Amino acid sequence: MASSWFKFRNKLSSDYKIKVIKKDLLFPPKRERKIMIPSRHGKYDFGSKYFDERVIELRCILEEKITRAELRGIAAWLSKKGDIILWDEPDKRYTGEVLDTNFFETMPTEVLREWTLLFVAEPFAKGDFKIIDIKSGDNEIEYGGTIETPTKIVLVNNSKQNISNLRIRITRKLLD
Repeated sequence: MASSWFKFRNKLSSDYKIKVIKKDLLFPPKRERKIMIPSRHGKYDFGSKYFDERVIELRCILEEKITRAELRGIAAWLSKKGDIILWDEPDKRYTGEVLDTNFFETMPTEVLREWTLLFVAEPFAKGDFKIIDIKSGDNEIEYGGTIETPTKIVLVNNSKQNISNLRIRITRKLLD
């Protein structure tokens, strides 16, 4: 388990000597779209198209004695929203936060402390940002995702000249 870590808000859990066991979902739950109709059995199903938030459960194990002040420092690090990167997929990140605190166990010698974090995150992982130089004509941007997702395109003019006749045409890639 030496290689099990997570990076949150640009800090590594291994820097705090925290080992991690991850419990994750194959995919996030879908949002149910059903309505109960009086005098009809069951519910009318409009079909589930969109996904809900993902919960990532991380069991954290601290195998070194630390002070309560250091433990509060860990709590402060984990108390805000940020990007989560996990050891088994270091090229992907989730955006989320711990919404609920959890009890931690302290062994009598205070050498071992254990707690569980429940990160509530956006449904799908994000890949690395891509910087692509735009050339005259068509510019194909490769999408490596597995599900439809919003895209953010930022155009930056690195020259001293004004840009003219810029056109952006969006073509949707339909996924099964």
